[in-house]
Amino acid sequence: MSETIAYLALPLIITILLMFTLRPAARRLGLIDRPGGRKMHVGEVPVIGGLAMAGGLMASSIYSHEALAQFSYFAVALGVLVVVGALDDRYDLPALARFLAQVCAALLMVGGAGVTAHDIGYVFFGGLVELGWFSIPFSLAIVLTAINAFNMIDGSDGLAGIQALVALAFLGLATVVAGATVYLPILIELTGWVSGFLIFNWLARRTRKVHAFMRDPGSTMLRCSLG
Repeated sequence: MSETIAYLALPLIITILLMFTLRPAARRLGLIDRPGGRKMHVGEVPVIGGLAMAGGLMASSIYSHEALAQFSYFAVALGVLVVVGALDDRYDLPALARFLAQVCAALLMVGGAGVTAHDIGYVFFGGLVELGWFSIPFSLAIVLTAINAFNMIDGSDGLAGIQALVALAFLGLATVVAGATVYLPILIELTGWVSGFLIFNWLARRTRKVHAFMRDPGSTMLRCSLG
């Protein structure tokens, strides 16, 4: 029980601390979102949520390195998305550069970690439909679609974070039912740093002065984590 609390509390606390620490540097680094066009928010808002969440996960992994050792490819994929997402927030990278980064992350997950869909279940009024050689390209397409779909919904305060928490809750329930509790530590840690970010993103009277967005580093990282 104490270990479970540590898995949750450590990334939560570190993410909160990083949200405060990175805020003063956001303006110097150009990581500021200004209203205009389709952006309806009020005032200039730092886009440091993704970096803080990534830092929270990395720092907490020092404690849970044994549980996360099997997710090395996953961690590298997250790193690629965070770095390119932060560069995009600062320099507005071309769509092709962002897409190539997503392809690299998907290849790390599918090719490196072996996260592939071998079949699509019992459909078409009959037996199991196996993918065979089409398994890898199908899995890549699913990961890329999921990353961009989650990125598109990150347009309202708290929306992406709440959806991530709901997905994590169902994934946690599924791992318990399936007896695959080896995956619980990473799911609990993800819950910790998403919760830490939501404190600053779900706009309320008490959090207005520390309001922040996750933007591309956070949204693409979340979808990669849940994919």
